[in-house]
Amino acid sequence: MSYDPRLLFEEISICLHESPSKTLLDISKNLRVSRRTIEKAVSTSTGGTFRGLREEILLTNVRSLFVSQPTLAIKELCFAVGFKSATSFARAIKRASGSSPEELRFRVVGEVLDAHDTEGARSESTHALSRMTQRRKDAQTAPFLRDWHRIGPCS
Repeated sequence: MSYDPRLLFEEISICLHESPSKTLLDISKNLRVSRRTIEKAVSTSTGGTFRGLREEILLTNVRSLFVSQPTLAIKELCFAVGFKSATSFARAIKRASGSSPEELRFRVVGEVLDAHDTEGARSESTHALSRMTQRRKDAQTAPFLRDWHRIGPCS
């Protein structure tokens, strides 16, 4: 059977936007076409691979959620983008971005803060991002200060 690669690619893209955790096999069963046909449609439309497309869509969805809901727990985020396991989500993010989900969150937050600082306007969510980033930096750079109030100054 012959397929229009552009129309098939649109269907593949829709499936992946709904749930970037879907595998090539899942989509081939859903669309009732072979895995090779899907790979060829993606290659024809993007010049890349199915895996590359899936990772790109995953990162786009995750970045969007980090911007709109910066304090969303990683586990909640993984369910929101269609993963059933936080471990498989973390592996997918690491493979796609080279960073853990938490590292990606702080990179995205930093980009958003830099963009807002450049514009000079800060919304409440931007302030929340800033506070969260500062707490993270404080915890990383001076972990010994966490218990300072209990220990007191040196005698």
